[in-house]
Amino acid sequence: MTEINMKYLISKISKKRIKYIMSFFCAYICFLIKKNKQKNWIVGSGNGLYENNIEVFCDTVIAMNKDIIFYFISDSDKPTEKMKVLKKGSIKAYYYALSAEVLIFDCDNSDIAPGFINFCRGLKVNLNHGQEGLKKLSCDYYKNIKSDLTCAVSNFEKNIKIKECGANPETVEVIGLARYDKLSRKIENKGRDILYFPTWRPWFKDDYKCSDYLEYIESILKIINDNRLIKYLELTESKLYIKPHFKIRDAVLKSKSKNVIICKHSDNLTELIRNTRYLITDYSSICWDYIYQRKDVFFYQFDFERYNNEVGLYLDKSESLFKKRFSDVDELILLLGENTDIRYKDELINTYFCFQDKNNSLRIFNEIIRKLN
Repeated sequence: MTEINMKYLISKISKKRIKYIMSFFCAYICFLIKKNKQKNWIVGSGNGLYENNIEVFCDTVIAMNKDIIFYFISDSDKPTEKMKVLKKGSIKAYYYALSAEVLIFDCDNSDIAPGFINFCRGLKVNLNHGQEGLKKLSCDYYKNIKSDLTCAVSNFEKNIKIKECGANPETVEVIGLARYDKLSRKIENKGRDILYFPTWRPWFKDDYKCSDYLEYIESILKIINDNRLIKYLELTESKLYIKPHFKIRDAVLKSKSKNVIICKHSDNLTELIRNTRYLITDYSSICWDYIYQRKDVFFYQFDFERYNNEVGLYLDKSESLFKKRFSDVDELILLLGENTDIRYKDELINTYFCFQDKNNSLRIFNEIIRKLN
């Protein structure tokens, strides 16, 4: 990254922080004067979109006709029409967060009240962005997230959050992942559509000219423009949907096939997961969504050794989850051509998913109510 770009980025971040500080200061004065703690539930997501666990949980509670008023905090242009929206970092957003009964997020505390979550006295609930168990997180990852309730889908995941990532044992409960309520364990879609979901690499450091980043983009382009893959899509009347990481610039990815769909950042990920048969990813946690549904996952790990050394994985490459693992496009084409689905053993499924029902959101809601009381 050039010196000019770095200075611009620092300036942009600094202005945003100053705005947040001023907004919070005004909101806090109003809160102290009114001393009005409300029954509102405040919701926020890491990407500012109303989707995934946030969407499924809130929709479930709203459908239960509970006497709860939700507010969604977002800086997205099109967040949601299902509840009132507050602009992230605004005076009003901070004020409502300070006076809320419950604060619900899926990434970290900045989803709702950036920089000032400690001043919010409501019950803090982490629905999680995804299921842990693949790529390693820092040893203090969950320790740094202020939460009174953190959801886990299994004892395996609970142990990772507590022993590997520093979560308070008293806050982690095995009650499920909300979005699994909308996923079917019975494959209903007989088509062969594919979701391609590549993840980011920490060593890029937002430098879009470094050789590592260019190699990464090239590896993606090789897949979405491979003539054999395009022919496979045509023969099977299938589509490949690629959901790029939000840091990838849209103009970089182009395909010569009408059967390759480059998704927008705002496209609903849960719907893509539900409506596709296969997943191609490298190290994304959404692999668990497909395994939960007994769908095939193709792990494209061309940089496995480096990633394992610099980031780390909780599972090694011999793990049975990685039965369809490849490091170049030739291997992918062979795996697709086999046309055989993985049969995940019940023992494996039961290890990673304690619940396989449609009651995850209900369990989370009941646990919130229990903690409030």
